[in-house]
Amino acid sequence: MQPQKPSKPTPPPPKGPYEKRGGIPREKFSRFLKQGPFSIPWSRGVGFKQRGALGEKLLKERFPYQKYSLDISGREIDREIKKLREEKLRTKTQAEKNTLAQNMARLEEAKKRAGL
Repeated sequence: MQPQKPSKPTPPPPKGPYEKRGGIPREKFSRFLKQGPFSIPWSRGVGFKQRGALGEKLLKERFPYQKYSLDISGREIDREIKKLREEKLRTKTQAEKNTLAQNMARLEEAKKRAGL
């Protein structure tokens, strides 16, 4: 029996367009929030303009100009999702918990769409 050749290491998955440069430009980030996500049940009946307004609100609340630079990186998005998760544990009403869950899902979707 011949010895087997060691297999070549698999190349890393290709990086997304924004991952290459480190983050999503602020002005483009709201576009990722507007696009969907239709996979989330509470976004199915929500119109495009309303989704855009929700995304703009989330962008202003979670990523203020003073705190973050012009590019929003995947690490910063993860940090905000973690903060939302902690807030969700502290809230009492189901309506607040639902809102926080929606915001977390929107940020995760935007991050996936950007390839971060």
